Amino acid sequence: MSEAATIERLEHRIGLLTEAVTKLARIDGARLSRAEVCARFKWHRNTLARKVASGEFPRPTRAGDWLLADVVEWEGWRP
Repeated sequence: MSEAATIERLEHRIGLLTEAVTKLARIDGARLSRAEVCARFKWHRNTLARKVASGEFPRPTRAGDWLLADVVEWEGWRP
């Protein structure tokens, strides 16, 4: 198998795993606080606020936290 085919296969499997984790997180309803989101990406809280305001990152829920499913889905789609 060529290197390109191996990479393509791995990317496909990662996509399937990301989809499965997202579905499980939606069922569970797990949430992350601002501190947890910042720790996950090693961002300052101002960086998080800027990314949310610019539309680069999902908006928090009305309770002020983030659905884990939204965060996992965003991680899967970012460049």
